[in-house]
Amino acid sequence: MKLYVKKSRILFYYCLGFCLFGCFNSYSQFKFESLTTTDGLSQGMVFDMLQDKEGFIWIATKDALNRYDGYEFKVFTNDPFNNSSLSYNTVVRLFEDSKGRIWAGTENSGLNIYDKKKGVFHRLVNSVTNANSISGNNIRAIEELSDGRMLIATVGNGLNIITLPDDFFTNNTSPVIAKFKMPHNTEVYGIGKDKNDRIFIGGMDGSVFEFNDQKISFNPIVNGKLYNNGYLDEDGSVMINSNLFLDDGKKIIPLFDTDKMPEGNILFRPNSSLWELHHRELYFYDITRWEKNKLTNWNEVLPIIKTTRIIYPFIIDKSGILWTGTVGYGLRKYQTIENKFKTLAKGNSIRLIKPLSDNEIFCVDFGYPWMKLKGDKIVDEDVFKKIHVSQIDNIIISKTNEFYIKSDNKGYFRYKPATNEILALNRINVHQTFGKKQPFIEDNYGCIWFPGLDGQITLLNTQTEKLDSFTINQDGSKLICTALFEDKGDIFWVGTESGFAKVKINRNNVFSSEVIWFYNNPNNRNSLIYNHITSFLDDPNEPDKYLWISTKGGGINRLDKISGDFLHISFKDGLPDNVVYGLLTDKAGNIWGSTNKGIFCLMIQKNKGNIDFSFRNFTKKEGLQDDEFNTGAYAKLPNGHLAFGGVNGLNIFDPADVLQNGFIPNVYFTKILVGNNVVSPNDKTGVLNETIEYAKSITLNHLQDILTLEFSSLDFTNPGQNKYRYQLEGIDKEWIQSDTRRTATYLHLPDGKYVFRVQGSNSQGVWNEKSTELNIIVLPPWWATWWAYLAYILMIGFVARTYIYYRLNKTKMESQLILEQNEAKRIKELDSIKTQLYTNITHEFRTPLTVIMGMVQQIKSAPKEHFDNGMDMIERNGKNLLNLVNEMLDLSKLEAGKMELHLVAGDIIQFLRYIVESFHSMAESQGKQLHYLASLDNLHTKYDAEKLRQIFQTFYQMP
Repeated sequence: MKLYVKKSRILFYYCLGFCLFGCFNSYSQFKFESLTTTDGLSQGMVFDMLQDKEGFIWIATKDALNRYDGYEFKVFTNDPFNNSSLSYNTVVRLFEDSKGRIWAGTENSGLNIYDKKKGVFHRLVNSVTNANSISGNNIRAIEELSDGRMLIATVGNGLNIITLPDDFFTNNTSPVIAKFKMPHNTEVYGIGKDKNDRIFIGGMDGSVFEFNDQKISFNPIVNGKLYNNGYLDEDGSVMINSNLFLDDGKKIIPLFDTDKMPEGNILFRPNSSLWELHHRELYFYDITRWEKNKLTNWNEVLPIIKTTRIIYPFIIDKSGILWTGTVGYGLRKYQTIENKFKTLAKGNSIRLIKPLSDNEIFCVDFGYPWMKLKGDKIVDEDVFKKIHVSQIDNIIISKTNEFYIKSDNKGYFRYKPATNEILALNRINVHQTFGKKQPFIEDNYGCIWFPGLDGQITLLNTQTEKLDSFTINQDGSKLICTALFEDKGDIFWVGTESGFAKVKINRNNVFSSEVIWFYNNPNNRNSLIYNHITSFLDDPNEPDKYLWISTKGGGINRLDKISGDFLHISFKDGLPDNVVYGLLTDKAGNIWGSTNKGIFCLMIQKNKGNIDFSFRNFTKKEGLQDDEFNTGAYAKLPNGHLAFGGVNGLNIFDPADVLQNGFIPNVYFTKILVGNNVVSPNDKTGVLNETIEYAKSITLNHLQDILTLEFSSLDFTNPGQNKYRYQLEGIDKEWIQSDTRRTATYLHLPDGKYVFRVQGSNSQGVWNEKSTELNIIVLPPWWATWWAYLAYILMIGFVARTYIYYRLNKTKMESQLILEQNEAKRIKELDSIKTQLYTNITHEFRTPLTVIMGMVQQIKSAPKEHFDNGMDMIERNGKNLLNLVNEMLDLSKLEAGKMELHLVAGDIIQFLRYIVESFHSMAESQGKQLHYLASLDNLHTKYDAEKLRQIFQTFYQMP
């Protein structure tokens, strides 16, 4: 944004400067937060700072480069045995280019270019033996040209334009370096770039040039001057950095990205000449006073004149936090965001707040004088000094604008401020409790409720001045009223240190009013969780159904007025503290409360029939008077603003303004531990190939069974209030609400693939709904891998095959043995049959042969007498022998398996009956009985008649 010197622009200057100046004024009243070597910073001398596009803050110190994530410093140092480490520990310049690479210039060892993914540095140093090296090792300034090349200024050795090849990180390819000097060998003071990408270079002699990077030429800016960007703080601190303004005589142009860094409220230049230790001298000018064609009066009196302190360098991060370096004292962190919590009556411990209007408030601390606040100031430190009533403990301003006052030593009074008239209410004083801080209220019927001794309550009708009284005491116990409330249903709730009572008032007979008590019952988890009551509040969305109760040690409870059950919300649910002093509601239906650890906003949302609760918590770091608040010090102003009082004043704020979403940070993994040891890229664990911030996945083996992931939400406003939730898909069924704990540990994960998701909030409790994810692969042990299972299957198959072959061979051998045994037995039986058969056949052969031989002898002895008969006998016995021979041949064929059947078709039943009958005579001659019985009358089939006859004959002849 250009700052033109027209009147309209001057007015803009004035407004801008006034706002920025006012912003710093309002915040300078709070002490800055220091981060030093005790917090992990490597060294206290800070030379340069930047916030990268991810949100991490980088700090260049005299001893190492640091990266801050809001909780810890990661320190990068030189390792003489590692060429991928920082080349030198004194880092003087930092720059992040358009590709996200961090350039770190050192004091005498050149440039380091940090690869965020691999976590290594690539060095560019001057070398007398390398013509393509940079011109010098002491780096003064770094800037990026419009085409991505880098312009580097060195101390005493001119300028360089460096072109990095695309594979510079992957293959460490050499860059192309062009070297040149400014006109007249002028030493470079600073480099800047305007919004049109024009490059301007200033020399130590005060000269200013516009640089043409294509022609490597310098165009002098006549009467041009360079000024540093700076802020003047209320305490006299002048904060400056290396960002420059160009004054060309017509306009003032910021030579830096004003979207990342706002213009300051002052211009800064050194005393006489530009030189490297410019921040040791002090000349600055209020930019709102600059006019066209008018010399800058560097000696004019600025709005604040105090002992001045130079603070260099500084940056403003994405959330609006201002960070400054120091000369040996580390970092300072200033809250520069506009304070949305207005603090009044500082230095007083406020215990009661009574608003008269939006702009007029009465309040009192633990002393008795009441203060009157008007606007932002205390306009009366002792409001009631005129009425001569001391020790005023409590007041109430009625609908008639009359004050009802309770004095600890004189009782109750009614005071009319218009006439300064005061009237003692003696009839109420009978039941007064001296020294007891009991509240009182005015109900919807115009009656003032005055709690008294041990549960006694007196009602004063402000119209009729009628007094009624009743008691909530049902057992004679000592009771002190701690809270009074009338809900929208005209039901009264009276809190004590021993529970609370519900009162249905009977206007006709107050003494007979119905009183129902609620208190903690250890045997009923749906009962009140804590008995000491501090306040009541109707539910802003369902007042007829729910009542909210705050307690002094049990958080907050929600009473279901119908069922009588209580819902408990405590510290573990997101409440900042279990001691809650007061509850108020805003126009949006949110519930606000004060505690010993700041204030909270409970937001209630209905989600598909369910009610979701979420908290946004605020502490002193967000601008509250302090973290600790007081009992009874809460009030809602007529305009909807809320007021809470604490130990250092009271805060008044617009809830809608406070709840506006601020900076929503990114969430990054910052550390991974395996077996409680930190893992680095490409170390011996093999878990990471890239830095954990940029890794998409990790791989664990079965021995790496303790995994811890650390993450950070990069909102630096109040990191202790940043909250987290995470889920490991496959293990966690729901999101784990870890509150402010930013680590997650898993033990003995089964092998498989998982996705770890984490979400973070800023310090106000606004969540970044986008999850940061990390894929986790857990490898199985070698005995449970796929190739191991394949080997198991092959082994089982081999064993099964071997066993099957064994069983088959054994069965085959057993079968073969049985077969052989059966064959031997069959052969033996066959041999026996053969022997018997041969014996029988021998006898069969012998008989016909004997007959034949006998007949031959007879024929020889008497041929004529025996020839005919003998020949018949010889023929008949020869045929018998032939049949016997055929039977023996059939037996041979049977053994050889070559016997053929001569089948005929017929009734086999009738054939067998015929054969049997032919043997009847033989059987009878042998004294045997032969019968043939068949189950069938006939059976037509094919059969060999001769074979059947032989078989039958053989069986018949067998003994």
